[in-house]
Amino acid sequence: MEAQLSAVGTALPPYQYDQAEVAEFMQGYLQLEGNKARWLKKAYEASGIGRRYSVLPDFKTANGYPHLFNGTIPATRDRMATFEQEAGKLGQQAAERCLDRADADPGSITHLITVSCTGLHAPGLDIELIENLGLPTTTERTGIQFMGCYAVFNALKSASYIVQADPQARVLITSVELCSLHFQGSQNQDQMLANALFGDGAGAALIEHTSVAGPGLWLKAFRSDLIPESKAEMTWHIGDEGFEMFLSRQIPDHIKDSLKPTIDQLLSDNKDTYQWWVISSEGDLLAKFSWPRSRSLEEVTNGNVYTRETDEETGLEQIVRYSVDMSETD
Repeated sequence: MEAQLSAVGTALPPYQYDQAEVAEFMQGYLQLEGNKARWLKKAYEASGIGRRYSVLPDFKTANGYPHLFNGTIPATRDRMATFEQEAGKLGQQAAERCLDRADADPGSITHLITVSCTGLHAPGLDIELIENLGLPTTTERTGIQFMGCYAVFNALKSASYIVQADPQARVLITSVELCSLHFQGSQNQDQMLANALFGDGAGAALIEHTSVAGPGLWLKAFRSDLIPESKAEMTWHIGDEGFEMFLSRQIPDHIKDSLKPTIDQLLSDNKDTYQWWVISSEGDLLAKFSWPRSRSLEEVTNGNVYTRETDEETGLEQIVRYSVDMSETD
């Protein structure tokens, strides 16, 4: 029997900004001109981000007087005060939606895992959620802090271990990130790039044991690996003026080189054939089919599988089409 994800809930803060609006604000805030202004505009356009959300009204003059970024560079203390004021409210919204979707009584929650790398205080987010959600005061609490983008995977892994050890456990995970609190006032390109990518939001998940839960997604396996030579490519430090992020342009190359071996190892459970699922853009399961593990899979369309193979005689790479039996779903 397995752990499973039974429900999720999300929440966004009230202030929504088009990416172009944030770029315009940052250009003025950083007092950029000429080539630097043009670079900033191109970086924001190339981000692929259409809109972002923030707990701050600061990035549009129509919202009134700025809360933090009012012409001076706010200190870390001021940013953390805003985190303490806003994080609990956003996390509560996400958790309530998660529990509602699972039709779960808050009083049935046995464990709470909170996640954030953009703020901390004590008493913390965990205490606030227990009080405001009406969770039992005996709820066991775990905080996962400052682990960055992969922190929720560790929360899911921890929750999985909990419910496998105690099938009656119900684990609520709540993650809150308020990245916009840490916009930097530097004209350094790496800092400006970090400013272009992140926004605010919260998510929650309910993890249960499959023996006591209804429908859900099974958490079958986890895998962790390090690329030691890449540890300086993404950093996150606490400075006097907020949390300072560094993002290297080499990150995509490291991911490209390491992702396939990691996935292969995760899936290497002595199976020669995998079962693939065809899912619609709405998330509906359309069909299933089996495919040898040793062959790549480029595309699936109209009952055909397209794979990339190397001709043994010529050594040339070619695209090969196969017809496969896609069984009807249950």
